[in-house]
Amino acid sequence: MEKDGNKLWRLIGALSGSQGKATQIALEKDQNTVTGKATTDLLFKQYASVSNIEVDLEKKIQIRKNTKNLKEAPTDQERDLINKKFTQHELHRAIQDLKLKNLQERMV
Repeated sequence: MEKDGNKLWRLIGALSGSQGKATQIALEKDQNTVTGKATTDLLFKQYASVSNIEVDLEKKIQIRKNTKNLKEAPTDQERDLINKKFTQHELHRAIQDLKLKNLQERMV
């Protein structure tokens, strides 16, 4: 899924022209050529018109709850965790764990 997500973001960047590509992707609509951000907008409008992904009520509620939690200011305890100092050894260990996790995900 992560690889597909990265591909999608690269496509969005290429469509909107924000990735500094030498050539822009162009689409045709009503006999007009569309480039840049308008291309991205056109693609997503078309996708929205044909997409029929259904999300069950329980999942919608969970998404709304998570979104609300993200908007709330962090508590003092969370702020302390964010600002907690760490050693270089802890940093290297976390990076190694992340690399291992990414490798395991690719193998699945």
